Amino acid sequence: MKRIIKITLFLIVFFINIAQFSMVYATPTKGGDIGGKSLNPTEWDPSKYRDESEEKQLNSRAKIITTTIRSGGIVVSVVSLIVIGIKEMTASVEEKSVIKQAMPGYILGAIMVFVMTTIPTLIYEWVKDI
Repeated sequence: MKRIIKITLFLIVFFINIAQFSMVYATPTKGGDIGGKSLNPTEWDPSKYRDESEEKQLNSRAKIITTTIRSGGIVVSVVSLIVIGIKEMTASVEEKSVIKQAMPGYILGAIMVFVMTTIPTLIYEWVKDI
């Protein structure tokens, strides 16, 4: 277990260091002009370079994907819970203890399905106004 933690920590630090080395090659030439145009920050309007139709398509596709995964996860979780409940009602004492030991795995899996579809939706809602 310690080895997995060390490898994970090393990979996190490695990728953070790699991300810091990205360089930007957008430097103005002599006289402050870029490509024959003078650089005036007051005239720059980023909204004219934004294509909102692609953003709306991405938004609709992402919603379809996340709602499909979430709906499928709900169905699978409920069916699994029903099967586990029936097994526990009809099981002997030893089988009940085995089922109780497997319950944390089921609960963790169900939570992960819901969190993995909720977090990207929340991140998109926070970032889309930036």
